[in-house]
Amino acid sequence: MTKDERRWRYALATLATAYGLLCILPNILQRLDLVFPFAGIEMLGGDQEVYYAARVREVLDGNMMVGNVYNSDKSLPYAQPPLPEWLMGGVGLVLGLDVGATLLVGKWLFGTLLFLTMGGFLASLSRRPWWSLAATASVLCAWFLFASPSALWDALRGAPLSSEFLRFARLTNPQVSLTLFFASLWGMVVWMTNRRLMALLLTGVLTGASFYAYPYTWSYLLTTGGVLTLLACIRRDWRLARGLVAIGVIAAIVATPYGIHQSIVVNHPAYAGLLERFGLVHTRAPIWGVWLTALLAIGCFAPKRIGRQWILVTALAWAGAIVMNQQLLTGVTIVPHHYHWYFIHPLAVAFVILWAGPLAQERIRHHLPHRTRGLLTAIILLMCFAWGVKLQVDSYRAQREQWGEAQRAAGVLAFLDSPALREQTVYVQDELQELTSVFSRANTLYANNITIGCLCSQEWLRDILFFELWLQGLTPADAEKRFATDLRGLLSARVHAIYYRESAGGYDRLPDTEVQERIREYRDYVALPLAAKRALHPMDAILLPVGSQRTPALRAMMQGGVLVYEDDVYRLWRLPPVHGRS
Repeated sequence: MTKDERRWRYALATLATAYGLLCILPNILQRLDLVFPFAGIEMLGGDQEVYYAARVREVLDGNMMVGNVYNSDKSLPYAQPPLPEWLMGGVGLVLGLDVGATLLVGKWLFGTLLFLTMGGFLASLSRRPWWSLAATASVLCAWFLFASPSALWDALRGAPLSSEFLRFARLTNPQVSLTLFFASLWGMVVWMTNRRLMALLLTGVLTGASFYAYPYTWSYLLTTGGVLTLLACIRRDWRLARGLVAIGVIAAIVATPYGIHQSIVVNHPAYAGLLERFGLVHTRAPIWGVWLTALLAIGCFAPKRIGRQWILVTALAWAGAIVMNQQLLTGVTIVPHHYHWYFIHPLAVAFVILWAGPLAQERIRHHLPHRTRGLLTAIILLMCFAWGVKLQVDSYRAQREQWGEAQRAAGVLAFLDSPALREQTVYVQDELQELTSVFSRANTLYANNITIGCLCSQEWLRDILFFELWLQGLTPADAEKRFATDLRGLLSARVHAIYYRESAGGYDRLPDTEVQERIREYRDYVALPLAAKRALHPMDAILLPVGSQRTPALRAMMQGGVLVYEDDVYRLWRLPPVHGRS
């Protein structure tokens, strides 16, 4: 190993560790906040992070199937692959950590691994290790600068960047799934370069493991492998083709248990409804974009500028076009934007930097002293991490008050986390619905993400919505007016999740015929006796904010309840058991 190689490895490890810390910067800031003292409720401000955290909590509680995060029925098969939660929860179980520490350690660890695997893949592919670090930092720390033309200007003039946090720092997905993606590609490059059997085996195992992590990961990897095999056959590189087939066979063996599990899921009566709620849309419209064009341009016209294994660059580019437009053949698609956000955009940005950066460096290197020739990559690295820090800080400030107020729930969540309330079902009236399943052993009657995370029927989702509306005091006469107006989007989101957003452009595009049907169904639901409603929605406790309005329906549900917890913010009533339920 040369001195420069050793320096690069130290730099990769240092930057990866720094990126891992950047992923948990908002949580560090929580602990330094004097206005909103930290009481144990971790900030989970990324999109869907609370849901992923609840899945990690399920693993910590021993519910490894992760098929029903929020309710008490844990026998349902998982609909979303659980490997990321198994890995992150496994870290917590091995180290004996509570849920908060598990989330922090896991987020730091897999953020670090993501930077390591992406940087290692790009360096092995391009043989430009320092520019690979710059490309990795640009994607993971400053992706938002490449998202829109105005983003760079906003960053340069010091405007608040976002409230989204770093996209690739999000719990489990994409942290774990992208780590598997780049690790698999890294193994592929090593095998293509050195023909090492261990690299071939590892690539096959990682590709097979990706089936248990994220459908977009394995589908992109397999499509890339298919295109690469075709290119190898066209070039009559039979050794490469045979190796790729071997990788496919290994991946298929590793993924066989997943396939068996999926056959059970597909035959579940609620599967069709779940696909709809995931955003399954019947269409044959093509999808294109600027970054897909850039990826294809480099893959077709300048792949050799990226590295010796240019054929993999070409395969990744064409695979991106295929996965984004497979609906031209199949007639169906499920939220294809995930391919863009987590695969096409990062690859395109990285390849553009690996192409343009060295080109610019070659043009100016004769005008720079020898010792300053690495200055350009150093400046890019510093700027990317600086912008990453700014994004995290701006996002923290935007969500600071929300999560500061959430600390007030620490007391009641600690009470719900006691062994006596393990797997008890609690009706929660406010935003605490989501956090209850993360920071306590209790289940909730409903939480927003149950629509996409559980094999539940649309009838069950409808009845839960009707139950909540009834508890809030909505009469059939009110429903007749409001279901077609201000509650239309709620009806759509609670029963169909993102389906009408994806297929028709908005949640409020629920058809009039369904609105009228829901009005009739709600009238019938309200007419049910109290005992029938309690039997439909068995629960063990009701959690209400202090001072919340108690409608006649809510008071009726609380009959016989015993106040078991009270503080300045929340009160918890234990309900008498429903007949036949202890």
